[in-house]
Amino acid sequence: MPVKSKHIPQFVYKYGRSLSAGELKRFEQRLAYPLLRDNYQEFLKKYNTLYLFRWSHDDWTLDRRYFWHRFLKKIGETDVDHHSSNRVHIKAIQEATGIPLGVDQNDNLRYLFKHNKDIRDVNSSVEKVLATAPKNHLELLSVGTKLSDLNGTASSTALLGANYIKPLVEESLSMYQDLDYDKLLQLARNTKNESPTGPKQVAKQLLRNVTSGQLTRPAMSKSRDWLFFTNPSPYTVAKYVDT
Repeated sequence: MPVKSKHIPQFVYKYGRSLSAGELKRFEQRLAYPLLRDNYQEFLKKYNTLYLFRWSHDDWTLDRRYFWHRFLKKIGETDVDHHSSNRVHIKAIQEATGIPLGVDQNDNLRYLFKHNKDIRDVNSSVEKVLATAPKNHLELLSVGTKLSDLNGTASSTALLGANYIKPLVEESLSMYQDLDYDKLLQLARNTKNESPTGPKQVAKQLLRNVTSGQLTRPAMSKSRDWLFFTNPSPYTVAKYVDT
């Protein structure tokens, strides 16, 4: 007799008695996809910064739940942030953002949604994440910042000063056919005639931070209201069941 799961509607058990436990599990995964995709889309509306992480190695003995929560505590995660100890549904998050992550569908990723006040907060957060993640067996795979609402105007959840980031990236894409680490870093270091504390300089500091973390592939979300920086050549890690 099939093993029951609380996530599978009762009609499946009523009309699908012949399904095996494996078939029921696959059916559950198909049901989970649209639900998680819709959840991710709501989080993208509510928050203005998204961090995606992967585990730095595939040691099945690693207590991922412990290291994930230790990491969150070290970077000063707050009650208003949103995260999960469960792995990210990669197809659903890619559909919600429109950003290809270049990872295997079975990779074991984690997410953290935050509401930062401005890009200075993002700078500080990214620096802390890059310094803390390796100590907890994590790597930053992608960071996204919200630029505007769906109509292209500043929204209540958009990052203050984030409008300076997009022109910098567009400038880099027009200057270089293939954007890589050295070219993005060169753009970030071009600071002539700019105030060291001005918003454009702060945006360039953010570029330096993401570049130092190898997040050198910029991409706009399909809704054009988020800008993501992603590692262009991630490798497949951590496909084991969560602990």
